[in-house]
Amino acid sequence: MKKKIISFGIISLFLLSSITITSATNIRNDPNDPVISSMGEDVTLQISLLKIIMKDYIDQGIMGSNNKYADFYFKIWVYGGKDNSGDNFWRYDMPDDIQQCNNIDAKHTWNIGQREEVKIKIEVWDRDDPLGWTDDLCDINGAKWGTDAAQRYVVFYYNRITNQANLDGTGGWIACDKTCFDGTDDGSNGNQHPDDDDDVYLEIYVSDDYKRPPKIRMYNIEKDFGKVTVGDTKKQTVAWFSNDGELDATGNVSLVGGNVDEFEIYINEGSFIIEPGCGFGVAIKCSPKTTGSKQVTLFVDGDYPCEDFTLQVTAQSVPKSRTKNIPLILQSILERFNSFPLFERLFKF
Repeated sequence: MKKKIISFGIISLFLLSSITITSATNIRNDPNDPVISSMGEDVTLQISLLKIIMKDYIDQGIMGSNNKYADFYFKIWVYGGKDNSGDNFWRYDMPDDIQQCNNIDAKHTWNIGQREEVKIKIEVWDRDDPLGWTDDLCDINGAKWGTDAAQRYVVFYYNRITNQANLDGTGGWIACDKTCFDGTDDGSNGNQHPDDDDDVYLEIYVSDDYKRPPKIRMYNIEKDFGKVTVGDTKKQTVAWFSNDGELDATGNVSLVGGNVDEFEIYINEGSFIIEPGCGFGVAIKCSPKTTGSKQVTLFVDGDYPCEDFTLQVTAQSVPKSRTKNIPLILQSILERFNSFPLFERLFKF
């Protein structure tokens, strides 16, 4: 039966990991790029809308020109991901007549399978026509300007292993707690109505339920016992092991080779389970039987996908010191002399 180790630190398990994009610069806009896949369990990706602010616009809305408010709707694609309907596309309609909205109650999920990296495309539209024929594609792409659609929507890449986003495809990965796109005041014109810029500031939250595999780390504390007297026993903690993953790490701890009959694990020997964020120490005692150099190997056999670890533990066994027996010898001599009458007469007070 495996021992469950929960003794190290504070257990902090974050089910959702997130990113931040502070500016939408140099965005690559090819939605047909292949996604990157890796082995493992299926992962669910979630995108939540947080905030939208409409700026620098003249709304050509349903109620006529120069309306005070805009009517938003979002279109989001996750290439390589599927939602409950089996599609990668999601549309969300905001309530009518909103110029600014915080904490939008809108979120959607996609099953991205075992893909390590997926591409996400986001469009924000200003509803100007009940049928959608003359709606304006809002500008959330602050890196470009113009009336072309590709200059107004955004495409970025999300890696669920690192929880980071790549804007330009050149390795510019950044990470934090939210994703921001800002097309405000970039000098662009609306694609349907040239006098309606439809510049928008948008915040979204990208997260996933991927859990990093277990990863055992070893920290050497003290592997050398130094001098140990024959017949005596010395104890010490020789190493500490922690789990830096987000799933349980399992394995077995034992001593092998060398003078294994003169060393013994007395804390945390055998099988173990280390919960995420936890750890344990291994303590060994050395009881040398003969003099000389002693050594044994601490072996941690980690179950897949964890690594194995070895640590050579050493000691120098020395003989008992004769000086320690002098008080006993003197006491024995005094006891012998004390048995003679002469001794008694000479030293009796």
